[in-house]
This record gives sequence, structure tokens and C-alpha cells, in this order.
Amino acid sequence: RPYTCLAIWCGGNELFNGWSGMDDQSLALRILNKNCLLEDPDRPFLPTSPLMGMGHGSYVFRNDRGEDVFQIMKRSSFTAYPECGCPGAADEEALRRMIPGDEWDFIGPGTAWETHHAINAWRESSWMDIPVLEYYFGKGLSTKELVTYSRLLQSIGYQEIFEEARRQAPYCSMVLNWCFNGPWPAAASSSIYTFFGETKPAYDAIVQALRPVLFSASFPRFDYTGEDILPIDIWLLTERDISLAGELQIVIGQDGRRLERSVGINVQAAENRHLCTHQLPLAHLQPGLFTVQLNWTGLERTEEPLNSSYTLLCRN
Repeated sequence: RPYTCLAIWCGGNELFNGWSGMDDQSLALRILNKNCLLEDPDRPFLPTSPLMGMGHGSYVFRNDRGEDVFQIMKRSSFTAYPECGCPGAADEEALRRMIPGDEWDFIGPGTAWETHHAINAWRESSWMDIPVLEYYFGKGLSTKELVTYSRLLQSIGYQEIFEEARRQAPYCSMVLNWCFNGPWPAAASSSIYTFFGETKPAYDAIVQALRPVLFSASFPRFDYTGEDILPIDIWLLTERDISLAGELQIVIGQDGRRLERSVGINVQAAENRHLCTHQLPLAHLQPGLFTVQLNWTGLERTEEPLNSSYTLLCRN
């Protein structure tokens, strides 16, 4: 209880479900509630999570319905996301410590890949989600490519989860990724900090998404074709009362190809705010990954950069 990061006491995870058979009058929860009231009366007690508008999930970049994380988050409407995530592989150095050399290029049943939860963990494809990687980047990928794309999609997914949850404030007041660290050497998982002490790229993406003030771009989905027009919703996400006047540059870039637009910004904000929507063509792009960057050129000095960068996919 002396820890300043402690916010809420909770009786347990997913207790008000069929497999638990508990409710708020269950003896264990009544005792926990009593003890928390006596020992730490200034912090709230929840009998379980999720509760009262909160929700768990999603845990994948692309679900069985064909929705990606951008679409999943935009149709979600929870007061809090106390458990959600996106899977990603450990780095190659860590994987080499788990996977024998003769199994490196065969991610299949009966191998160390399965033992360390790259497949057949939560479900058949968990946690590497190879079918999803092949859907976006093609079949016949090498193990190195699978690892690289897995870590990339986890980073993109977590960036969208945290920024979209912030856009849903004040209705949504919390998002917690499941999970933070890996307590066991997993080849792939939703953790952002591995058993061997490596922070995955998703860790840095979350750090950027949780800056006190940033310009944020919202997209309808992850993948497009060169014939599409890309709608970009520009948001200011802020936890401070801030005044900004200047230009925001939107840059769509890919291998030296660039399309730029400038947006005039003059805003006083103490809360998250949708600023504008711009629709930009993608005809200049080739199949492959591309970036969308928001570059602030205002004169006001801020404690940290307000710029943001996003990675999307142009498909055949």
C-alpha cells in the first residue's frame, strides 16, 4: 500500500463469469473488501475486473472476422481496457537461446517453437500468428522475416491500442496491456518486456503513445491499395492546458517517394480534441510498407516533441 503507483484494489480477474460462479456477495470478496476498507480506506475496491462498462481484449492484430486492430479498437466502447494486447516475437538473440539450430527454420508442432509458445499456446496460431503475417506479407517468409514482421505488427498494434483509447477519453479512462513482462522465456507473446530483459519495439511505441502531449493520427485500417484515398483524422492528445499556433505537416513517405500537406493549427486545449480530417491519395505508392508522419513546425517550445509516426501497408 505505500507504493504511489497503486491505484485500485481488485478482488480478482474475471470472477463474474460462468466458470467462476462468484458474485459480489461471495465470502472471499466480502472479506477482501472489508480488509481493504480497514487498511487502505482512501483507495477504491473493485470486486473483479472487468466490471461496469470495462472490457477485456482484443489480443490479436487481426481477428477471425477479418478486422484488424484499427477496426477492432474503433468499434470498441469501454470505460476501461484493463486487459488487452497484441502478440510479438522475442528478438533473434533471445530466440537463439530457446530454439535449437536444427529447428530454426521449422515452426511446427513438436518443436521448441511450440514449447515456447510460438504456436498452440492460447490457440493454434498463438502467439506468432503466422497466418496473419502471411496474409499481409506473403507466404514463404523466412524465420528472420517472420520475427521481424511479428515485432513490427505488435508495435503498430500497441500504438493504435493506446492512442485510440486516449481518443476515447473521457469515456475511457484506462488501458492496461496484457502483459508487461514475460516471466518465462516465450518465443512470442503479448508482453513488451521479455524474460531476458529486452524491451520489444512495442515498448517504445507505447512510450511515444503515452507522451503528455502529442499529435495523433487515426486511420480506418492498416492495409490499403494504391487506388485508395487515405482518410487521416488528426487529433491533439493532451493532459495539459496548452496553446498551439503554427503548421502541422503531414508526410506520406515510401522509399524516397513523398506526398506532403500542411495544416494550420491554432488551438487552446486542456483535453483531447479532434482537429481535422484530411484525405490523401496513395497512387504514388508501390506495394509495401509506408509511413505517415505528423511534423509540428510551431514556434512554441514544448518539453518533448509533438511529432508522431505511423507505419501502414500498401498491397497489390
